[in-house]
Amino acid sequence: MDLLFGNLVVILVALGLSQVVLWWFASDRGWGSLTLIGGVIAAYSLDRLLDAPEEQRRRVFGRFVPPLVVGSGAVVAGLVIVPAHWFIVAGLALIAGAYVPLKRVLPKGALTASGWAVAIVWLPCAVTPTLAAGVPIAICVFVIVIANAMLCDALDVDIDRQHGVRGLGPWLGARTVSRIAAVLAIAGGFLAFALGPWPLAAAAIPLAIFGCLPPVRGGPNLQRTALDLVLVLPGIVAAFLPHR
Repeated sequence: MDLLFGNLVVILVALGLSQVVLWWFASDRGWGSLTLIGGVIAAYSLDRLLDAPEEQRRRVFGRFVPPLVVGSGAVVAGLVIVPAHWFIVAGLALIAGAYVPLKRVLPKGALTASGWAVAIVWLPCAVTPTLAAGVPIAICVFVIVIANAMLCDALDVDIDRQHGVRGLGPWLGARTVSRIAAVLAIAGGFLAFALGPWPLAAAAIPLAIFGCLPPVRGGPNLQRTALDLVLVLPGIVAAFLPHR
């Protein structure tokens, strides 16, 4: 049940953030959304597989291989329909496949935010935007998602330190990194208004509040889910707006 719920959350996040992109470019949703949804499921599952401790590998394998296969199948189907996306998917696949070793060298929040920004901006539209057109909104998505990622990472500081994961959380501690994430969220909100995709500010405000508050009861999984669902809010706002 938790696996299905986790996949549902990441799908909602992808659809929510991509709705802002559709509004921004006044575009209908294209078949790249199938690639996007399949990609987030596949990446989510692959990370759990590669990062599992040796003693848990068999149990984790049985749980996460099926969604990995389903997600990868959706990506392939999306690429068959929209083959122009293959180079974007190839880059994202490299990040996903190398994520576990890379996060021991590079800040994992930056890796996560980079992948989401590229996928969200350049996959879902019926007509893929040019690089120049997509960069402003990609910057906004990157800043908002990295704030979210840092707040989620703050919940895993002790585990990340044990496994040698790079990032501000293991270096500065949960409290400090949460405050930095709050500042980034506010900056992301200002950028969204300055560059145009202002519905993203709907996520910036609650993320900033999360970063300033002490951890709530209910355990890290509940807090992480709440943080992720915040990223759905911009899509809800954008869905009720007329196309630009």
